Order: sequence, then C-alpha cells, then structure tokens
Amino acid sequence: MVAMTATPSEAHHVYPGPTTQQIMADCTSGLGKCTFGDGSPVMGESPGGDLTRKTYIDNWRRVSNLSPNCMSAPQRKSISWSQTTGTSDTFGISFKVEVGAIVKTGVETKYEHSWMEQKTVSDTYHVDVKPGTYAWIKRGQVMQAYTGKWRTHYDDPKWGHYYWATSYDTVRQPAREGQDGLYSEVGWDERPMTREEILRDCPNWYFPPGVIDGGTTLKAGWQYQANLTRLVMQSDGNLVMYRLRDNKAIWASRTHGNPGAYAVMQKDGNFVIYDASNRFLWHTNTYGHESTGAWAVMQNDGNFVIYKSNGGPGRGGALWASNTTAAAQ
Repeated sequence: MVAMTATPSEAHHVYPGPTTQQIMADCTSGLGKCTFGDGSPVMGESPGGDLTRKTYIDNWRRVSNLSPNCMSAPQRKSISWSQTTGTSDTFGISFKVEVGAIVKTGVETKYEHSWMEQKTVSDTYHVDVKPGTYAWIKRGQVMQAYTGKWRTHYDDPKWGHYYWATSYDTVRQPAREGQDGLYSEVGWDERPMTREEILRDCPNWYFPPGVIDGGTTLKAGWQYQANLTRLVMQSDGNLVMYRLRDNKAIWASRTHGNPGAYAVMQKDGNFVIYDASNRFLWHTNTYGHESTGAWAVMQNDGNFVIYKSNGGPGRGGALWASNTTAAAQ
C-alpha cells in the first residue's frame, strides 16, 4: 500500500494531514462518507498513465498445474484450468464490501457497466505435449480501469477539516466478455523438464547407468566403465577413453601436462576441464542450458554424450558426443 498524505478539499488552517491508509480505513469503517471520483470516476488508467487504456487484456498468467509428458512420444493431454480474477488498485487497497460498494455506485451510475469485484472461469484445454516436457495453460482476462480520487466527508472536522481527498487511484476490475470488442485470451506454453523434475514426476523414465549430473566434479582418479570402454580423468589432467578389449586409448581431451586438473559437468550444460588454478583448458561448448540443465553419460555403445535434460539414448536431445561408437568395437 502506498504511504502518502491526503490533501484537504477545503482548507482554512494548516493541520497535519492523514495518510492514504487512514482515509481508506475511515472509508471501510464508515467513519467517513466516501466517494470514488466524486461519484463519477473517469474510465482509463491514472493521469500518470494512459487514460485511453480503458478496457484491455491483462498480462497472461498460468492458470493450470504443470502437466508432464513422461512418455517417449508426443502425447495429447487434457489440461483443466481455472482462474479467479479480483479487483485491484494502485494503492493496494483491500477491496472489502464497503469499499467495493463505493466504486460500484460510481461506475454503475455513470457508465451503466456491471461492476464485478471477482470473476471465476474454468475449462479444459487439449494440448500436444512433447516428450520430457511440461505444458500448462495461460490466460489473459479482459479488464476495465477507472480512475479517480477517494474523497471523504466528516460530520465534524477531522485532522482540521470536513473533507479530505487522496491522490489519483486507478481501480481495475474484470470486465464482461465482449466489452468494447475485447475477449479474454487463452493459450498454452511449454518448457523442457529438468533431470530433477523427471526423476520426481516420471518414475518410469529410463536413465542409463553412470549418469553424470550437472554440478558434478570429476577429480583425478575418477573413472567409469561401460560395456566396451572406460572413461578416466587422469592425474596428468587428460580425460581419456580406453577400449576394454585391448586397453587402447580411442579418444582424449588432449589436456595432458596439467597435473591437478579436474572436469566439471556444469549446470549450464557445458562439460569443462580446468587446471589446478581453475583456468579453462577444454570444453564441449554446450553452455546455454541454465534453465533446464544437461547431463553426461559414458554409454554402453562406447559413445560419451552430453544430453539435454529431457533427452537420452533413444530419445534424442544430444548436445555433444565423442563419436567413438565404431572405434569402441
């Protein structure tokens, strides 16, 4: 709520004035006889805003739960949604019955508009959701704005005067559909699920063994053995893949000569090798996935791969690969 001082409508002497909160408290309690916009509020945003913005579509808001697709193929999902839109204003007033009645009187008298303090709508929307993706419904409610000053009259002087008024306030209410040719808008949106979200919401989702999650550090001596290969973070700073049948190196980061170096599967999706002084040596150039993350795995087919959060063997979404499947045989 804005803490500002009200101004007297009629003044003969200077007295400390009430705050906007004090004026609105008297409007709510009935201690003051209140009007909004002198009973004739102006349609549109406040004088400091856009008075031509009378009826408009409010910002889109998510009005449903997140609906995940835990399958390996696109799925048509039926997503139920509901939205309740209430009345709000610039001051942050709590629109109790008494205050709402004051605005209702002014609006319905001048404009013959129906005043709605609150509107609730609900429905079901059908959406084609990609694998490993969240989808949700979003909606923009058609709204109307009215601007005016809250003015109160006292039978006996209060704070030195019979009348006090606030600065301009804009009250926004849900409008009826079709008001001024505008209708509420409904749509949907989606985003990839993170690996953590998949583990939580998709218990049957398959992840291969040996997954390296975002945020994992591989220090010298770390190794993982798959069916055909072994991936080793060596003490000389080199990340090397060896073929099991003859222990031949078939791929390396070529960062040898850096004892104390370590590798990090970063949360932005980039797999990076740093030297002992934390200086960059080598990376997979797969950054840019901060919002959803990525993960790495030494696959049983001999390929070392970085996947998007909702990707994986048989699902696609590879960001980088060592391309060593043939050499691993």
